[in-house]
Amino acid sequence: RKSNPTNHFVIGNDAGDADSIVSAISLAFIESVYEDRSITPIVSISKESFIHERPEVNLLFTYAGIQFASDMLLFVNDMTSMLREDKAKQRVNITLVDQNTLNHRLKAFADDLAIVEIVDHHKDMGKFQKTCFGNDRTVAFSRSRALVASACTLVAERLKRVASGRYPSVIGALLLGVILMDSVNLDQSIGKVTQRDRDAVTDILSKTDWEEGVPLSNIYINAEDGGNNHYYVDTKAYFEILQNAKYEPSFWDTLSVTKALGYDAKYFFYSSHLNTDGYSTKTKFGVAAVLMPGVKFMEKDGFVSETLSFMRSEQIS
Repeated sequence: RKSNPTNHFVIGNDAGDADSIVSAISLAFIESVYEDRSITPIVSISKESFIHERPEVNLLFTYAGIQFASDMLLFVNDMTSMLREDKAKQRVNITLVDQNTLNHRLKAFADDLAIVEIVDHHKDMGKFQKTCFGNDRTVAFSRSRALVASACTLVAERLKRVASGRYPSVIGALLLGVILMDSVNLDQSIGKVTQRDRDAVTDILSKTDWEEGVPLSNIYINAEDGGNNHYYVDTKAYFEILQNAKYEPSFWDTLSVTKALGYDAKYFFYSSHLNTDGYSTKTKFGVAAVLMPGVKFMEKDGFVSETLSFMRSEQIS
């Protein structure tokens, strides 16, 4: 879709983690190939951030058999440029994945966008009810908890419903890798995995045409059955390879304080107090996942100044 984007985009949340990136790409593929819809996936971070700050995602693409992924994808910067050029020409439809509110960088174009589909596992903030409802609004969240560990589980469930025959190895490898990472290899003791995640993994493993790709053999096990070779994925090895890339100390050592804070930051609002008019005001706060020892992180050059600057830039109280 990079050379010929459509007027329907699918995009994940601003953090641009593996789940947001892969769920957007996979859902666009599924709806375009199996549901005869023309949809363009967008990576919700910049190309520079994708290349330099998402080692586990780049490794995941390599294991899925995709080389030079950054040259094949469209990024949020590309999308905003297209929206500026196309302003007032036609309505642009948006599918939100791994979120149910509009991306910060797209808010300037909100009047020209129609949110027509949501596939998410966070608390439903109740937005876009007029344009996105019924079967087009999938929010797997109830009673203060997510019903799946990963948005990719929801995409995998869609794949199961609409696909006939074997799944392409590229999509199978991408979805499987993210679900394993988000559920911590389906580890019940962590408290994130659900039966739906397990079912999705089982379905992907059994229905994906692994022989089609087999890009890197060190996660594949070759099982002989009556003289025929059959490949399947060693999920433990796959999870550990991707997880190690995400937690690699040398990677985190190279990140500035600002880059580390923005790597996987989530933002929330709460009603804090009544203003002079008697209305409740909302305060924004953020949680940043920094995958290195806290003391070592605080020893980075410019820790205090960059942290305060980051908070100001994100309007965090």
